[in-house]
Amino acid sequence: MEKTKVKTPFEQELERGKTISVNGTDVAYAIYAMAIHKRDLSLWSKGIKISRYFKVTDYKKYYGIKGANGQAVLDNFMILYNKHHAK
Repeated sequence: MEKTKVKTPFEQELERGKTISVNGTDVAYAIYAMAIHKRDLSLWSKGIKISRYFKVTDYKKYYGIKGANGQAVLDNFMILYNKHHAK
């Protein structure tokens, strides 16, 4: 039996096709959120907590990424980020 791949919330959001307007241009909400999350994870990997409610586990679950420390999480996120922003 083949296993069916469970989609991450990020992949589900991409498929939904929800867009927002950024500087007069429609942008996929998931891609916009990814840019914001890149900022957050970059700062977090340097030891800066974004807000008191920031939890890296939320980001890891949303994107389906893994990592034991800040740099590992950021590296795994950047692989996904570069895949979706190369278009």
